[in-house]
Amino acid sequence: MKTFRYVAFAALLLNLSVQTTAQLRVTDSLQYGVQKVYPFLSVAKADITQLQNLRGLDTLMQNIRLEYSHDWIKEYVSVEISGWIDGQLRSELNESNDKLSPKQRDLLKNSDHGSEITVVVKYLPKNNLKENQVHELNFSFSFEPESDATFPGGLAKLMDYLREMVIDKLALNTYQGYDLSTIRFTVDADGTVINPHVFGDGYSDRPPPEVQALLLEAIKAMPCWQPAQYADGSLVAQDFAFNVGNMSNCVVNLLNIKREEN
Repeated sequence: MKTFRYVAFAALLLNLSVQTTAQLRVTDSLQYGVQKVYPFLSVAKADITQLQNLRGLDTLMQNIRLEYSHDWIKEYVSVEISGWIDGQLRSELNESNDKLSPKQRDLLKNSDHGSEITVVVKYLPKNNLKENQVHELNFSFSFEPESDATFPGGLAKLMDYLREMVIDKLALNTYQGYDLSTIRFTVDADGTVINPHVFGDGYSDRPPPEVQALLLEAIKAMPCWQPAQYADGSLVAQDFAFNVGNMSNCVVNLLNIKREEN
Protein backbone atom coordinates (compact mmCIF):
# COMPACT_ATOMS: atom_id res chain seq x y z
CA MET A 1 0.00 0.00 0.00
CA LYS A 2 1.93 2.99 -1.21
CA THR A 3 0.94 5.78 1.13
CA PHE A 4 3.94 8.09 1.44
CA ARG A 5 4.18 11.57 -0.02
CA TYR A 6 6.46 14.50 0.62
CA VAL A 7 5.23 17.81 2.03
CA ALA A 8 6.05 20.69 -0.31
CA PHE A 9 7.21 23.76 1.59
CA ALA A 10 6.12 26.09 -1.17
CA ALA A 11 2.58 24.75 -0.99
CA LEU A 12 2.49 25.30 2.73
CA LEU A 13 3.43 28.93 2.31
CA LEU A 14 0.16 29.45 0.49
CA ASN A 15 -1.70 28.42 3.63
CA LEU A 16 0.01 30.88 5.98
CA SER A 17 -2.64 33.53 5.44
CA VAL A 18 -5.28 31.36 7.10
CA GLN A 19 -3.06 30.11 9.94
CA THR A 20 -2.78 31.73 13.34
CA THR A 21 0.63 32.47 14.83
CA ALA A 22 0.23 29.38 17.03
CA GLN A 23 0.23 27.15 13.98
CA LEU A 24 3.65 26.30 12.63
CA ARG A 25 5.01 25.10 9.31
CA VAL A 26 6.44 21.79 8.18
CA THR A 27 9.87 21.15 6.68
CA ASP A 28 9.97 20.66 2.91
CA SER A 29 11.48 17.16 3.27
CA LEU A 30 9.14 15.67 5.88
CA GLN A 31 7.84 12.26 4.94
CA TYR A 32 4.67 10.78 6.41
CA GLY A 33 2.09 8.10 5.78
CA VAL A 34 0.48 4.82 6.81
CA GLN A 35 1.76 1.41 5.76
CA LYS A 36 0.54 -2.13 6.31
CA VAL A 37 2.46 -4.16 8.89
CA TYR A 38 3.03 -7.67 7.58
CA PRO A 39 3.05 -10.78 9.77
CA PHE A 40 6.53 -12.28 10.11
CA LEU A 41 5.78 -14.49 7.12
CA SER A 42 2.61 -14.21 5.06
CA VAL A 43 1.72 -15.31 1.54
CA ALA A 44 -1.19 -15.11 -0.85
CA LYS A 45 -3.36 -18.20 -0.56
CA ALA A 46 -3.57 -18.55 -4.34
CA ASP A 47 0.22 -18.98 -4.46
CA ILE A 48 0.12 -21.90 -2.04
CA THR A 49 -3.03 -23.90 -2.76
CA GLN A 50 -1.78 -24.94 -6.23
CA LEU A 51 1.44 -26.46 -4.92
CA GLN A 52 2.21 -30.04 -5.89
CA ASN A 53 5.45 -30.51 -3.97
CA LEU A 54 7.78 -28.89 -1.50
CA ARG A 55 9.89 -27.30 -4.22
CA GLY A 56 7.03 -24.85 -4.78
CA LEU A 57 7.85 -23.37 -1.38
CA ASP A 58 11.37 -22.37 -2.43
CA THR A 59 10.55 -18.68 -2.80
CA LEU A 60 8.66 -18.69 0.48
CA MET A 61 11.61 -20.20 2.33
CA GLN A 62 14.07 -17.82 0.66
CA ASN A 63 11.99 -14.91 1.94
CA ILE A 64 12.69 -15.97 5.52
CA ARG A 65 16.32 -16.74 4.66
CA LEU A 66 16.20 -20.40 5.59
CA GLU A 67 19.54 -22.11 5.01
CA TYR A 68 18.03 -24.87 2.94
CA SER A 69 18.25 -26.17 -0.60
CA HIS A 70 16.79 -29.22 -2.34
CA ASP A 71 20.27 -29.85 -3.74
CA TRP A 72 21.47 -30.67 -0.23
CA ILE A 73 18.94 -33.48 0.24
CA LYS A 74 19.75 -37.11 -0.38
CA GLU A 75 16.37 -38.40 0.74
CA TYR A 76 13.18 -37.00 2.24
CA VAL A 77 12.11 -38.79 5.41
CA SER A 78 8.81 -36.97 5.92
CA VAL A 79 6.92 -33.74 5.28
CA GLU A 80 4.30 -32.78 7.87
CA ILE A 81 1.89 -29.87 7.44
CA SER A 82 -0.25 -28.64 10.35
CA GLY A 83 -3.02 -26.06 10.36
CA TRP A 84 -6.42 -25.10 11.74
CA ILE A 85 -9.74 -25.95 10.08
CA ASP A 86 -12.97 -24.85 11.79
CA GLY A 87 -11.01 -24.21 14.96
CA GLN A 88 -9.55 -27.70 15.08
CA LEU A 89 -5.82 -28.39 14.68
CA ARG A 90 -5.08 -30.89 11.91
CA SER A 91 -1.82 -32.47 10.80
CA GLU A 92 -1.11 -34.39 7.61
CA LEU A 93 2.05 -36.43 7.17
CA ASN A 94 3.73 -37.67 3.99
CA GLU A 95 6.48 -40.22 4.71
CA SER A 96 7.65 -40.95 1.19
CA ASN A 97 8.90 -37.83 -0.63
CA ASP A 98 8.42 -34.08 -0.96
CA LYS A 99 5.23 -34.43 -3.00
CA LEU A 100 2.23 -32.95 -1.17
CA SER A 101 -0.56 -35.45 -0.61
CA PRO A 102 -4.20 -34.64 -1.50
CA LYS A 103 -4.94 -34.29 2.23
CA GLN A 104 -2.06 -31.84 2.68
CA ARG A 105 -3.26 -29.72 -0.25
CA ASP A 106 -6.78 -29.84 1.17
CA LEU A 107 -5.49 -28.61 4.53
CA LEU A 108 -3.74 -25.67 2.86
CA LYS A 109 -6.82 -24.80 0.83
CA ASN A 110 -9.33 -24.95 3.69
CA SER A 111 -7.30 -23.62 6.63
CA ASP A 112 -8.97 -21.01 8.79
CA HIS A 113 -8.39 -17.40 7.78
CA GLY A 114 -5.66 -15.73 9.80
CA SER A 115 -4.46 -19.02 11.29
CA GLU A 116 -0.89 -20.28 11.15
CA ILE A 117 0.35 -23.07 8.90
CA THR A 118 3.38 -25.05 10.11
CA VAL A 119 5.63 -27.17 7.88
CA VAL A 120 8.10 -29.69 9.32
CA VAL A 121 10.57 -31.36 6.93
CA LYS A 122 12.78 -34.28 7.94
CA TYR A 123 15.49 -35.38 5.53
CA LEU A 124 18.85 -37.09 5.06
CA PRO A 125 21.47 -34.64 3.74
CA LYS A 126 23.92 -35.43 0.98
CA ASN A 127 27.30 -36.18 2.55
CA ASN A 128 29.97 -38.85 2.84
CA LEU A 129 29.37 -39.71 6.48
CA LYS A 130 28.95 -43.36 7.36
CA GLU A 131 26.24 -42.48 9.86
CA ASN A 132 24.02 -39.99 8.12
CA GLN A 133 21.69 -38.43 10.66
CA VAL A 134 18.20 -37.10 9.97
CA HIS A 135 17.98 -33.30 9.85
CA GLU A 136 14.85 -31.29 10.57
CA LEU A 137 13.64 -27.98 9.13
CA ASN A 138 10.47 -26.21 10.25
CA PHE A 139 8.78 -22.89 9.53
CA SER A 140 5.35 -21.27 9.77
CA PHE A 141 3.35 -18.81 7.69
CA SER A 142 -0.14 -17.34 7.39
CA PHE A 143 -2.33 -16.26 4.48
CA GLU A 144 -2.83 -12.61 3.54
CA PRO A 145 -6.36 -11.28 2.97
CA GLU A 146 -7.06 -10.51 -0.69
CA SER A 147 -8.23 -6.95 0.13
CA ASP A 148 -6.44 -4.70 2.63
CA ALA A 149 -8.26 -2.44 5.07
CA THR A 150 -8.95 1.04 3.62
CA PHE A 151 -9.60 4.47 5.09
CA PRO A 152 -13.04 5.89 4.17
CA GLY A 153 -12.68 7.73 0.87
CA GLY A 154 -9.38 6.01 0.04
CA LEU A 155 -5.74 7.04 0.10
CA ALA A 156 -6.25 10.69 -0.84
CA LYS A 157 -8.67 11.21 2.06
CA LEU A 158 -6.28 9.46 4.45
CA MET A 159 -3.44 11.77 3.48
CA ASP A 160 -5.71 14.82 3.81
CA TYR A 161 -6.71 13.65 7.29
CA LEU A 162 -3.10 13.20 8.40
CA ARG A 163 -2.09 16.59 7.04
CA GLU A 164 -4.96 18.35 8.77
CA MET A 165 -4.68 16.52 12.10
CA VAL A 166 -0.88 16.34 12.40
CA ILE A 167 1.41 17.63 9.68
CA ASP A 168 0.11 21.21 9.45
CA LYS A 169 0.51 21.57 13.24
CA LEU A 170 4.21 20.68 13.39
CA ALA A 171 7.02 23.20 13.79
CA LEU A 172 9.60 23.56 11.04
CA ASN A 173 12.39 21.94 13.13
CA THR A 174 10.31 19.26 14.84
CA TYR A 175 12.08 16.46 12.96
CA GLN A 176 15.81 16.65 12.36
CA GLY A 177 18.34 14.17 11.02
CA TYR A 178 17.07 10.62 11.43
CA ASP A 179 14.16 11.51 13.72
CA LEU A 180 11.12 9.30 13.23
CA SER A 181 7.81 8.80 15.02
CA THR A 182 5.80 5.63 14.59
CA ILE A 183 2.30 4.90 15.85
CA ARG A 184 1.27 1.26 15.51
CA PHE A 185 -2.44 0.45 15.41
CA THR A 186 -4.88 -2.24 14.34
CA VAL A 187 -7.98 -1.98 12.17
CA ASP A 188 -10.30 -4.57 13.70
CA ALA A 189 -12.57 -6.90 11.73
CA ASP A 190 -15.43 -4.41 12.21
CA GLY A 191 -13.32 -1.49 10.93
CA THR A 192 -12.68 0.04 14.35
CA VAL A 193 -9.20 1.47 15.01
CA ILE A 194 -7.88 -0.22 18.15
CA ASN A 195 -4.67 -0.46 20.22
CA PRO A 196 -2.87 2.67 18.98
CA HIS A 197 0.51 3.02 20.66
CA VAL A 198 3.92 4.62 20.18
CA PHE A 199 6.44 2.17 18.69
CA GLY A 200 10.16 2.38 19.40
CA ASP A 201 9.78 5.27 21.83
CA GLY A 202 12.97 4.35 23.64
CA TYR A 203 15.22 4.62 20.58
CA SER A 204 15.37 8.42 20.42
CA ASP A 205 14.81 11.51 22.58
CA ARG A 206 13.22 13.28 19.62
CA PRO A 207 10.61 14.25 18.78
CA PRO A 208 9.34 15.48 22.17
CA PRO A 209 6.45 13.72 24.00
CA GLU A 210 3.89 16.35 23.02
CA VAL A 211 4.50 15.57 19.35
CA GLN A 212 4.09 11.84 19.95
CA ALA A 213 0.85 12.64 21.79
CA LEU A 214 -0.40 14.66 18.80
CA LEU A 215 0.19 11.72 16.46
CA LEU A 216 -1.42 9.29 18.88
CA GLU A 217 -4.55 11.40 19.27
CA ALA A 218 -4.93 11.67 15.48
CA ILE A 219 -4.98 7.87 15.18
CA LYS A 220 -7.39 7.52 18.10
CA ALA A 221 -9.77 10.00 16.45
CA MET A 222 -9.86 8.18 13.10
CA PRO A 223 -13.26 7.11 11.72
CA CYS A 224 -14.00 3.44 11.07
CA TRP A 225 -12.19 1.87 8.11
CA GLN A 226 -13.37 -0.70 5.61
CA PRO A 227 -11.79 -3.82 7.17
CA ALA A 228 -9.49 -6.27 5.41
CA GLN A 229 -11.33 -9.04 3.60
CA TYR A 230 -10.68 -12.52 2.21
CA ALA A 231 -12.05 -13.65 -1.14
CA ASP A 232 -14.99 -15.42 0.51
CA GLY A 233 -16.07 -12.24 2.27
CA SER A 234 -14.61 -13.04 5.67
CA LEU A 235 -13.35 -9.96 7.51
CA VAL A 236 -10.12 -9.89 9.48
CA ALA A 237 -8.10 -7.49 11.64
CA GLN A 238 -4.99 -5.91 10.11
CA ASP A 239 -2.04 -3.99 11.58
CA PHE A 240 -0.68 -0.65 10.35
CA ALA A 241 2.05 1.86 11.16
CA PHE A 242 1.71 5.66 10.93
CA ASN A 243 5.20 7.07 10.32
CA VAL A 244 6.38 10.68 10.37
CA GLY A 245 10.00 11.63 9.76
CA ASN A 246 13.05 10.02 8.24
CA MET A 247 12.29 6.55 6.86
CA SER A 248 16.02 5.75 6.88
CA ASN A 249 15.82 5.45 10.66
CA CYS A 250 16.91 1.95 11.76
CA VAL A 251 13.62 1.51 13.67
CA VAL A 252 11.90 1.02 10.30
CA ASN A 253 13.64 -2.35 10.03
CA LEU A 254 11.69 -3.52 13.08
CA LEU A 255 8.28 -2.61 11.66
CA ASN A 256 8.05 -5.33 9.00
CA ILE A 257 6.60 -2.98 6.40
CA LYS A 258 7.39 -2.81 2.70
CA ARG A 259 9.06 0.44 1.72
CA GLU A 260 8.13 1.47 -1.79
CA GLU A 261 9.63 4.13 -3.99
CA ASN A 262 7.55 7.12 -4.98
